[in-house]
Amino acid sequence: MKLWDRFKEWYRDRELSRQQDLLVMKDIRTGHVKPVSETEGGKLFRTIAKGYCPTCGRPGFWSGPHGGISQNIICKNVACNAAFNITPMIGTAEPIGTRPEYNQEL
Repeated sequence: MKLWDRFKEWYRDRELSRQQDLLVMKDIRTGHVKPVSETEGGKLFRTIAKGYCPTCGRPGFWSGPHGGISQNIICKNVACNAAFNITPMIGTAEPIGTRPEYNQEL
């Protein structure tokens, strides 16, 4: 079972926002500290965790490569092809472009 599938099972039974509020990020330029849930990555992650693509709004993702505590996922909508790198343990996500050419047959 891939990391993304394990995360989906874990997320169904738990409230992630409480954990995200315990983790904080500090802006090194301003010194401002805010919860991970209020960062751009935290908001993006919450949308993905609900099972919807932030780019096109459709449900479903393909699991991509994973390692350490991160996982790449790709939107199942072939018209969208948005790819994201998620870190479930921290509760953040970032867009990483689109599905690579070699994965088009998925």
